[in-house]
Amino acid sequence: MRTSSRMFEFVYKMFGEGYATIPKAGIGAISEQLKSKLSNTEFRFNTEVKAVTTDHIELSSGEHLAHRGLILTSNTASLVSGLELSNNAWKSCMCIYFEVDQTNIPKETIALVSDSGKYTNNLYAYTDATSEKTILSVTVLEYSDVSVQQLLEAVETEVKQYTGAKQVTYIKHYDIVQALPDIQDLKMTMAPESTEVMASVFVAGDAQLNGSLNAAMEAGRVAAQALLSKS
Repeated sequence: MRTSSRMFEFVYKMFGEGYATIPKAGIGAISEQLKSKLSNTEFRFNTEVKAVTTDHIELSSGEHLAHRGLILTSNTASLVSGLELSNNAWKSCMCIYFEVDQTNIPKETIALVSDSGKYTNNLYAYTDATSEKTILSVTVLEYSDVSVQQLLEAVETEVKQYTGAKQVTYIKHYDIVQALPDIQDLKMTMAPESTEVMASVFVAGDAQLNGSLNAAMEAGRVAAQALLSKS
């Protein structure tokens, strides 16, 4: 993957000088906070969009919703007809959660595994706010060569090796097919005018910049700025 040295240096500079943080209630609390500030908004869940044009949204049900400006955050290539847009490539991973009796991973530290032949890529230990139990989050990147059960058993062994835990209890795992966008040219921001893919239709999402929550929020801000400038 082609990544500029300046971007690489910036990311590690940020990790070195500050903390990677998420809300105590989980990452979903951010969208809930944004939602709570909206008073003239209708949310439609489990509603498939078939296509979009410069003035309406076509749902799979056949219903057409008129719009005066639209921001897309996913599946742009499949929704915008007549444009040469490519579908985003994605990086996948599996996130596995264990309860452990102890861990030697320092508090507020993401432990990276550099040993070859291991399934575990990184580990993070935290105390569950409700139960006060020690929970270990393990991320696995390459696992297509084994069954899920074989993977869980192998990772449990690696957890004991890297954390010093004696008792490891599996809780749950998530197979995330679209974990992060696989971007060849990382950026920190973009010009507002570059978000408009057709009249009154704009794109946002971290896939426009880099795979991070910061990038998703920045891309959304820039796209909203572009849309408002056209109003």
